[in-house]
Amino acid sequence: MDDNSNRGKTLLLEQVKDLENRTKSAIKSGDYALTYSLVVEYEKLINSAIGNTESNKELLRELTLLKAESATCPPKSKDDRLVQLRWLDNSISKLKMIAKILSPIDTNLELGLHPRVLAASEKLLSDGHFSQAIFEAFKALEGYVKRKTGIKNRVGKSLMGHVFNESKPILKIKYSLPDTAKEEQEGFKLIFMGAMLGIRNPKAHYEIIQRDRARTIQYLTLASLLFKTIDDATLVQNADVTEKPQQD
Repeated sequence: MDDNSNRGKTLLLEQVKDLENRTKSAIKSGDYALTYSLVVEYEKLINSAIGNTESNKELLRELTLLKAESATCPPKSKDDRLVQLRWLDNSISKLKMIAKILSPIDTNLELGLHPRVLAASEKLLSDGHFSQAIFEAFKALEGYVKRKTGIKNRVGKSLMGHVFNESKPILKIKYSLPDTAKEEQEGFKLIFMGAMLGIRNPKAHYEIIQRDRARTIQYLTLASLLFKTIDDATLVQNADVTEKPQQD
């Protein structure tokens, strides 16, 4: 993604926020004469957003609907300027959500995500493909465990339960205190298993809509923590990796 594209998306969000503030101000002050110009500006920002969606078909579909709705601003009350402004305020909030999704973030500098998470998900995150970004991060996590342990016949929850087993671990996590080693091993085993079962699997098998960028980043931060846990873990060299295939 080039710098000009990033600047355009950042500017779009700033313009939408400015329009929202002026619309709220017009509602509060009763300055209904601004209604027409605000609506025209809103329509221009929709067109600008459409030009910035690139390959995100879901956002393009939502913007197309907003553009169609703007032609009936608002239905049944064309002469009521206050109703129009309130309708506009509600519509701008929808456009702002899309503009936030499109707005770029510096995931490397601002978030400190693990390099393997960035490699798997940064482009998807920047383009607003949030559900796919989460899935790819946790799929990469599973692949990393397989490569580090040499295990090929287990996947998902079964893989994590076997690798981080507290009684006979293949990857022994870095514990805080000797007295808590087994508890911490079991705890992280359950976290890794839960990540496969509750995060990776649903996004692999179902079409899940994720629009919240902040929540997406939280998922990626969790994936980064788990990658770092694997980086710090000790590989038990005498692990048995020759066994029958196991699946979730």
